[in-house]
Amino acid sequence: TKRFIDERLDEVYLDVSVPLLKSCGMTEVDLKELSSLYAMPEYKAFEVRQKAWMVDFVAYLMEPLMEMMKNASEGVYKDTGMAERLQTVQPNPDIDPAYAEKFNKVMLESPVVKSMKEAMIKRMDQSTPNDPDLTEAIEDAKDVILKSLPAILLNSAYGNLTLEDIDYAAKLYSNQAYSKLMTYAGSDDE
Repeated sequence: TKRFIDERLDEVYLDVSVPLLKSCGMTEVDLKELSSLYAMPEYKAFEVRQKAWMVDFVAYLMEPLMEMMKNASEGVYKDTGMAERLQTVQPNPDIDPAYAEKFNKVMLESPVVKSMKEAMIKRMDQSTPNDPDLTEAIEDAKDVILKSLPAILLNSAYGNLTLEDIDYAAKLYSNQAYSKLMTYAGSDDE
């Protein structure tokens, strides 16, 4: 494995990535621009805190999903719909309103969050069990999770992302080269 990584991985990665990047309209100039954005100290700080945010986001998101799975395994949905069992997640009332406003404006409208939401919907739509009660429960859960997504994202970001991080994210998201890269990142799972 080490020999493959040392001798061939770059070549394999380029063989796969270059055609995809070109199909998204990425140029060498775009790659150099991204490289300079990524070299900024603001990006390095943002990247560390964004990773912490994503860890917390997954934890916040898993809570309602685990509740759904637990209830499904116990046959709860035979009598009661998911919408009645799961509550839509609300924003943490302790979050500074100015923070919430900036976060909602920048992050919720970002290509990263939109791509994440589309991928979640695609994955949830692939779950079609034969049990009509479970199918209804999954649809109810999907509705609750999608309605909860903005609050889950905000709640998990607060304490991880700073206002400066959100400003830097706005700079990234408004950059054309970064937008092209997000198109590449959001391309087919293959």
